Amino acid sequence: MKPIKAKFNDSKIPFALYSWFLIACISCVFLITNRLKPERWKEVIISDGTGYYSYLPALFIYNDLNYNYFYSDSLEYNAIKIGAGAFCYPVNSKAVNKYYFGEALAISPFFFLADFITVIINNVRDGYSFYYQASVAIAGLFYFLFGLWMLILFLRKKNVKEFNIAITILLFYLGTNLFYYALEQPYMSHIYSFSFVCCWLNVSNNQVINYKNYRWLLLALIGGFIILIRPVNIILLLSVFIIYPDFNLFISHLKKLILNPFILIGSILILFSFILIQSLLYYKACGLFWVDAYGAEGFNFNSPEIINVLFSFRKGLFIYSPMLILILFGFFYFKIKYGFKQLIILLIILCLFTYVVSSWWYWAYGGSYGMRPFIEVYPIFIWVFAISFEFISNWILKIFLILFSAFCILLNQVQIYQSLIGILPYENMNFDKYKRLFFQTGIQFRYMFSSLPEPSKELLVKGKMIGMNFNGFEENYGSIVPFVQGKIKSEGKHSVCINSNNGTAAQLLEFPLYKLIGKEDTLEWIVVNADIMLENIMQNSSLILSVSSNNEAYIYQTQYLIHGIDEEKKWKNVNLYFQVSEIKSLNDILRFTLDNNNQSSVFVDKFKVTFYSK
Repeated sequence: MKPIKAKFNDSKIPFALYSWFLIACISCVFLITNRLKPERWKEVIISDGTGYYSYLPALFIYNDLNYNYFYSDSLEYNAIKIGAGAFCYPVNSKAVNKYYFGEALAISPFFFLADFITVIINNVRDGYSFYYQASVAIAGLFYFLFGLWMLILFLRKKNVKEFNIAITILLFYLGTNLFYYALEQPYMSHIYSFSFVCCWLNVSNNQVINYKNYRWLLLALIGGFIILIRPVNIILLLSVFIIYPDFNLFISHLKKLILNPFILIGSILILFSFILIQSLLYYKACGLFWVDAYGAEGFNFNSPEIINVLFSFRKGLFIYSPMLILILFGFFYFKIKYGFKQLIILLIILCLFTYVVSSWWYWAYGGSYGMRPFIEVYPIFIWVFAISFEFISNWILKIFLILFSAFCILLNQVQIYQSLIGILPYENMNFDKYKRLFFQTGIQFRYMFSSLPEPSKELLVKGKMIGMNFNGFEENYGSIVPFVQGKIKSEGKHSVCINSNNGTAAQLLEFPLYKLIGKEDTLEWIVVNADIMLENIMQNSSLILSVSSNNEAYIYQTQYLIHGIDEEKKWKNVNLYFQVSEIKSLNDILRFTLDNNNQSSVFVDKFKVTFYSK
């Protein structure tokens, strides 16, 4: 008798476990080879994460909830450089942390382990050295994987097929910014909220399936964490009404709770103990039991930015995680499986959450990739998404879904890479910038656009002009004779043409500094003005400034030409600015080298260099 082969989507095969294990492996590799590598580990605790995390060293190392230790000369970390003023608000002339304690409480076991290791090996016990930073990264990964496992258990009990669960969690991991916040920004609160919302769904569902009094205590604990991490997430606790198939069943369970005063009082005490913790921290910091630590920051409920939050190229949810568009179709299948009432409850929760998130005074939510406040809603999105697979039987629709998901994964991973290396700005984006950077990964695109508005370079050059040099390439050829040509020029008879065929680098200017500026002058800015034409707008041509002493360059700056040129095969007058550090000697050699290791040419004419003092 021939053995019976298991079907590919057989629920007995633990596909979800395989996916979870694959996600864990990828995450660990990223953590070890990227996030915690020597040049990056000091950046684990930065930005908002400094405020969330710093409760722990403030309480258990420095006993200083006003964060005066931030101004110690002995601390040199990125977290410290911003100063406590970045996350504190003055109350009663005291600095009070504006962030809530929930994330720090979740991280605390990892912090204590890092503190123990630091003491044992006699390392610097400052709260921000390697083991402390690593503890935050590991904590973020732990809560992400734990929450994902709770979600898998929840979906299994909701009778979602094993294979569909496996595919869905992989798609969300690779195709949305969930990857980014689990691994790149574990210092933010969102991955912790994600984890506890997953737990909330699973435990709530267990209560529906098999009522137990003790689960109210567990739900109070999970709910307390969700609220204390980000109070706005209290809205997501309403998801319990989606899970209960009948409101009468919820009322009957609630009556059982009321009839058990020990469990009722215990649940209330657990829930309110989280509020009490925050209250005591405020009191220790400024003498008041409750303060509005966010100060002038708040909600504009009269003018929510819903369209921008969902669709803007600045931070739009569906722009930076386009795979979520499929959720809109998933609502239809959700109704088929659970009924119209459950769909209405789901939509009310999502609309209310979107309204509140969109009403925050800074709707773009600062230094982030995509719309980060929705990470905590992803457990619900994953649930809806997984259900969609249950009903899709049309092969054309399946092929479209596979191709679209593959595109979304590729786009998401490219954009994450762009964010990591400085191509994709974390703020100040628009459609034109997004279009210019779309799928670009070359180093020449790094920092093409600033993340935040900054004054023009013309306003920064405030010193007096102390020297100037000009070359129109009509007579003074010097070492660039092989590059001078007369076929294409901006003005006059000649210009310089550089490509990989005639040589990849041409020294447009090379002089000792004393021939360019006066002996009594101090140099700060060098401004290059030139007419430049690129044959290919994407080529990585650059102008390199170097200042050398004894044939060793101690100043070396690169300006990519495409940062100032947005049209190809057209002459454009360009200003390039170089801010130089202190010059060692006026005998040092200043060089401007045009580098172009491309077959497509770059043309330069009317090359003018102006020197400015401080």
